[in-house]
Amino acid sequence: MSKKIMLGILVVLGMLVGMGSLSMVNATTYYVDAVNGNDDNPGTQEEPFKTIGKGVEVAIDGDTVQCAPGTYTEEITITERIALVGNGTPTIDPDIDGTAVTFSGNGADDASISGFRITGVTGDWGVAGIHCYDADPKITNNIITDNIFRGIRCSDSSPSITNNTIIRNGEISIECGPYSHSSITNNIIRGNTWGINCHYYSNPIITNNIITDNEYDGVSCDYSSPTITNNTIMGNDGVGIYCYNSSSPITNNIITSNGIGIQSSESSPIIDYNCVWGNSYADYYDCVAGDNDISEPPQFVNEANGDYHLRPTSPCIDVGSNTAPALP
Repeated sequence: MSKKIMLGILVVLGMLVGMGSLSMVNATTYYVDAVNGNDDNPGTQEEPFKTIGKGVEVAIDGDTVQCAPGTYTEEITITERIALVGNGTPTIDPDIDGTAVTFSGNGADDASISGFRITGVTGDWGVAGIHCYDADPKITNNIITDNIFRGIRCSDSSPSITNNTIIRNGEISIECGPYSHSSITNNIIRGNTWGINCHYYSNPIITNNIITDNEYDGVSCDYSSPTITNNTIMGNDGVGIYCYNSSSPITNNIITSNGIGIQSSESSPIIDYNCVWGNSYADYYDCVAGDNDISEPPQFVNEANGDYHLRPTSPCIDVGSNTAPALP
């Protein structure tokens, strides 16, 4: 290759890098204030928009829409890689039937939502607090509560769902629908009808969650094989982990005080290094304990008040596997 051709390639590469850097430098933050804003404003900090929808409408890839405290009675659809950020936990509570926030299409991959309370969703069976449809966004540090059906719904999507509190939703806290491979980490999932429901070839990674006091199952796997590692699954009226046509690896979990600990039906889950104890009907149903499972009281610091850290005397300390799948 001649020096002139090589120089030309380097110049073009330099221009592309520069353009990428310029795009990041030129990213815009739009401001929204439900109380003091107006959608005829330019969306600056001094003159914010009134609705999130207006901010989302004008934002392009790389932009941020930053929302002040208040209640936003609207439905939002995000189709580009933007960051939706709540300051002071603003509330999204739609005033009509339908999903509160929808991430739609590959353009919304790596979009994000953080810092909101999402509640009050009404409508038919398909609605949710957040719906990811063919999109892989980041859902972080939200409170998703009191929605009629689902907290989060994933359809052919693989979002990152981290550090959320998902409570008292009427049907399912997180539904991983067909071909969804979500990362579900460090969430509190409590008081829903079901905890996490995985079905039809969805294989999410479920790690470090507290899944408690749901009316039916903590984690339900139906024609899917999620990786279930390092979770506390407790006090669910149905099954802690239910597997139907599933070969999930189930490792390093504490599964206690449920109706049944782990139940398998036409499945071959890989069970090992768990503490499965004190489940009211059975610890294992149609499956057997792993070679390194234990069955002893886990000794939480303050179970009654939701502190599931382990006491220094807990038998669960230092007995898990350091090579468990999907360790954080």
